[in-house]
Amino acid sequence: MAVSIGAALAGIALGFLLYRGRDKEPLKISLFARKFYFDEIYLGIVRYVQDSLAYLAKALDQILVDGVGVRGATKLASSAGDLLRRLQFGNLQGYAFLFGLGVIALIYLALYKSLWEAGH
Repeated sequence: MAVSIGAALAGIALGFLLYRGRDKEPLKISLFARKFYFDEIYLGIVRYVQDSLAYLAKALDQILVDGVGVRGATKLASSAGDLLRRLQFGNLQGYAFLFGLGVIALIYLALYKSLWEAGH
């Protein structure tokens, strides 16, 4: 503990002696002047990571949100509406005919299923 306190006091004294009464940097060391290039390194890393994440987010947005989510749901609703619009033609005899076809299809499926199960 004494060594740590001594090192701190020595650093304070050295700093006081070097910088007392001066307006400019007394030691001209380029590594110190450029702050160990931390700003440049940080800028490069942040720019690379930020640009990469932005590109990934844009790709996911275009594929998932625009393609599948929003536009996909819109296309699905529009296609379903177009299909159902064709089934509604305003003719009562046409509706009765489609109802009869549905009943025949259900009877066929029920018979086919019972025959299929009896055969196996």
